[in-house]
Amino acid sequence: MDAAKNSAANSSARGAAAVSMSTTNVVPVGPKPRRLLRRCAFGAVMIGGLALLFIAVITPPPFYCDRLQADAETQKKLSDRFLKGGSKLLGAILNGQGAWRESFDEETINAWLAVDFEENHGKILPARVTNPRVAIEGDRLRMGFQWSAGPFSTVVQVTIGVWVPKPNWLAVELHGAKAGLAPMPTTQLRRLLERAAEKAGCEVTWKRNDTTLVGLVRLPNSSGVILRQADIRDGKLSLAGRSTRISRLATPGKIDLR
Repeated sequence: MDAAKNSAANSSARGAAAVSMSTTNVVPVGPKPRRLLRRCAFGAVMIGGLALLFIAVITPPPFYCDRLQADAETQKKLSDRFLKGGSKLLGAILNGQGAWRESFDEETINAWLAVDFEENHGKILPARVTNPRVAIEGDRLRMGFQWSAGPFSTVVQVTIGVWVPKPNWLAVELHGAKAGLAPMPTTQLRRLLERAAEKAGCEVTWKRNDTTLVGLVRLPNSSGVILRQADIRDGKLSLAGRSTRISRLATPGKIDLR
């Protein structure tokens, strides 16, 4: 019986020694490996986010792709129609022929941009900007154009609303801008509007309408042109006003996007 007790005691001692040895051989996970894991996970998330952002930036919006697809012969006819209406409107404004009014739909505007503007007026755009197109959506005008820098290119789209709060004051409301499908700040749009207005001899003041910015462009009264209406509705951009005498309008120069 004493021999059995001694054998049991020896077995317990050997088991305790084995547990002690296994415990001393375990290498604990310290703070350094954990930090490394966290950094790797953060890096993977950042790379994935940047990849998604790049894909969003280079992906053209569907509205723009749709409006690039058009029959050349149909575009030529619609461009001529736009030129006819535009020449009539410009003549009425410059010759002081009293009240004037004209409307342009999306299809004729895009046809003019693709044909006559591309051939005769494209040089007023910045060097990196090509193929402007528009979409009329409810009471808003969405404009898109291709912007290139070396091998990189994207489609910039801008959405605005316009109206005339009082004669010779044009309100331009900025509803947002995107590079491809990725949102971008409207700071550049504000500068662009300010420079275009300055070239035309106009003043711009900014007001906030809830969450959007509105640029109030004051047209010069000395030109003899009174703008009474500028709105977007029923799929058309409409302009109306009155000319009191022969007018001279500022010729737009090349617009700088920098």
